[in-house]
Amino acid sequence: MARYINIMNRSSRMWRRIIGGLVPLSVSCLLCLEGCTYPFDIDYDEETRIVVFNGDIIAGAESIVYGYLSEGFGEKKISMSGDYYGYDTFPMEGYVEGEDGSKVVGEPETDNSLHFDTGSLKTDIRYRVYLKDKSSGNEYRSEWTEVMGAPVIDSLSYYLNYDERTLTTRVSVTAEDTPYISLTSSFSWRVTPWAVSYFDYIVPDRSYPFGQITLGNVYPASCYTINDDHIRTFATVTMKEGKLVNYDLYTFDRSDRKISGTLRLRVKARQISKESYLYWQNLEKTSSMSGDLFTPTPSSMRGNVSNINDADEMVLGYIGISKENSMDLYIKNSEHMFYRQSKDFDDEFARTLSDGTVPEPLWYETYQKGYVPYRDVYSEMGFFIGYTWIDRRCLDCTFAGGSPEKPEDWTE
Repeated sequence: MARYINIMNRSSRMWRRIIGGLVPLSVSCLLCLEGCTYPFDIDYDEETRIVVFNGDIIAGAESIVYGYLSEGFGEKKISMSGDYYGYDTFPMEGYVEGEDGSKVVGEPETDNSLHFDTGSLKTDIRYRVYLKDKSSGNEYRSEWTEVMGAPVIDSLSYYLNYDERTLTTRVSVTAEDTPYISLTSSFSWRVTPWAVSYFDYIVPDRSYPFGQITLGNVYPASCYTINDDHIRTFATVTMKEGKLVNYDLYTFDRSDRKISGTLRLRVKARQISKESYLYWQNLEKTSSMSGDLFTPTPSSMRGNVSNINDADEMVLGYIGISKENSMDLYIKNSEHMFYRQSKDFDDEFARTLSDGTVPEPLWYETYQKGYVPYRDVYSEMGFFIGYTWIDRRCLDCTFAGGSPEKPEDWTE
């Protein structure tokens, strides 16, 4: 099941799953690091306290920075995926500081992240970020960083492969001013329930022990879901004319319900410095756990953030500052009718139905098992017999992790 994340509350999404690994490019990309945000795993002994900062400053948009650490529980495993024990966020305060003396103070959120209103940052001066762990009092600061530009997203497109029954999304980017770029991509989807019912079950009270069935569909007509961001970092130094052409982002099977309604692809492109690129390269090498002589040491992965009063503290994270270009693509199944239900869909659907109508004394028990009324049944003579019941997941798309609330930036 997909986990729904409200697009207007993206700040809560601090943990990212590992989907890492090098991906060779036919367009002669020198190195491509594909994965969710900050993918790596490192083992340290139990005395090590690792502070990690996650985020970038975007000139012209809202910026978010997270801070978290791993401590306790004996031998600790540092993983940016957040799938292991020992992770704690800490309350922060901080600001983005410009060389001209300007400051943008961050607003803390409930997940302890900091949000910065950096929509009006100047682009001709350098900036750095000051962060304070309010629980320990430790202060951290990034290095002075120039504002990088943004590559041009030439196109977002998709390709229907009828032979292999797949839909593939693609992006083309031009990056003439820098050999290093970062793409952040995500996809959202809108689906409708498998079935529609106009019956509602009213949970019984003392006066009516079996409950009641009334007319009135209480289930949402559609749901919206969004997946985690994926960051791909490219070195374009060997690309022809600095172009990334028709790079495959995601591939969906023809029977994937994500493409049954509307699929939205979102891509954001930024330029990054050589230092930032090398930082990501070292993290990827550590993710692969190759264990050879070229495996980077922890000291080579420190990034550009350090403890102001303790330069020896192990701090991971690279906070870049750049402009950003973005583009959305809406893929509507109603326009190409590519989606096909799986061959055993009907069987699966049928298994969710109760065997015939449910006697009234069993209504509450059936409801407690996750079934709800689906259709009323009549005899051949036109007499009402009762109701068939169906697994609520077939009627309520929120069971798949979606939300009926339409994101404000959904422009379909």
